[in-house]
Amino acid sequence: MTPPGRRSMTNPDATTTTAWEPEKALYSDGAFRAVSVPVLAPTGSAVQRVPDTPFVDPATGTVPDAHIATAAEVEAFRNLMRSARIPGPGGRYEDMARTAVADLYALMLPNGAVQGAGSPYWAFVWPRDTAFVVVALALLDLYDDAWRVLSYVYSMQEPDGQWEARYLPDGSGTVPDERGRQDDGIGYTLWATWVLTELSPSHLQLTQPAGIRAQISNAITAAGEVLDDDSGLPRTSQDFWEMDQQEPSLGVAGPLLLGLRAGAALADRLDEPEVARQARTDATRLRSAITREYGANGYQHFPSGGGRDASVVFLLSPFLADDLPGARQAWDASRTEMQVSNGGLRPGAQWPDPETAWGPQISLYSIVAAALGEDQIARGYLDWLDAHRTRLGSLPEKVTASGQPAAVAPISTVASAVLIALCLLEGYQLPVPPGSP
Repeated sequence: MTPPGRRSMTNPDATTTTAWEPEKALYSDGAFRAVSVPVLAPTGSAVQRVPDTPFVDPATGTVPDAHIATAAEVEAFRNLMRSARIPGPGGRYEDMARTAVADLYALMLPNGAVQGAGSPYWAFVWPRDTAFVVVALALLDLYDDAWRVLSYVYSMQEPDGQWEARYLPDGSGTVPDERGRQDDGIGYTLWATWVLTELSPSHLQLTQPAGIRAQISNAITAAGEVLDDDSGLPRTSQDFWEMDQQEPSLGVAGPLLLGLRAGAALADRLDEPEVARQARTDATRLRSAITREYGANGYQHFPSGGGRDASVVFLLSPFLADDLPGARQAWDASRTEMQVSNGGLRPGAQWPDPETAWGPQISLYSIVAAALGEDQIARGYLDWLDAHRTRLGSLPEKVTASGQPAAVAPISTVASAVLIALCLLEGYQLPVPPGSP
């Protein structure tokens, strides 16, 4: 149900398919920057972008509402690209990395909102997705934009310190539907805040812009409040599967553990010892509950089973400083269990569509492989993603059984996760929240 004070907006999308149907269609070849919301590149058209920018190239065709950049705007964006610490200069992944950066800026609005994708059903701001964008921008030394994007998420924060699943990108705080909360979003947001704070030249930016300090503290407290007093597990909510569930999932528990550890370290920096102490207590309790409830069955989606899924990544480096017992074995097993015939991965071993590969999961696995020093595995996933880009070079959400890009492109989670993985392969340091004392 929509919480009091929130307006719900119905937004049907006739192009989407249900989760249990194999994906067939590609909705766009990419996106162009516009004055307000991103504009999609029609599939199969000849239109191109101005090289190394998110702007449409009018010499190759026109797209309604796409912004025609001036020479000064093109040069300004190219200066931004030159200032960014883009991984792999001159290497085999450079074009994929540079296109991913341009795609993130195509999806970024002037107010700091970053849409999940440009297609109507994805044209919202998920705290989960935005966290990866913030971390990627921070690793690229694009700190000002990273703070601006993170600040937008905090501006949507609910009075109790939590977040709804997603918001409109117009700054109104309106939710687009009644799907309710996805509590993993708190964990992801605190993780992104911690990483940006550690990487940003000035740690004191925790207090900038005005008001964000109190919002961070509220989020740290909120992360603990979603834990059950008896079990120590989070309450039942949707996770990245975005399906209603009957019991707590590892897809919420894992990111919450990450967020609580990040929150404890943030509270130390904010000089809030009681908030830090409670966050560490909650993190220790949640870690024990995860090991007890999920570890007993090899870290499957639910305590009762349900097969392994991509949430096992949050039990390993670079997300946790101390891998949970058996988590590495679960990750290794899941890579086989989740593989589909086209060589990619689906979200989980029991995901209802057994044919379609999903870019978000493959890019997540490339992050963990790179962090674990499994460079060959990481490069294998990145090569696969590179080979399945769209005509404009964007990374799609999905790839069909026949190996064709499908669904939305670009999608912010895949673009940012690929950038994070490439940075790790290049030796960039991604801060990891301290483990339990």
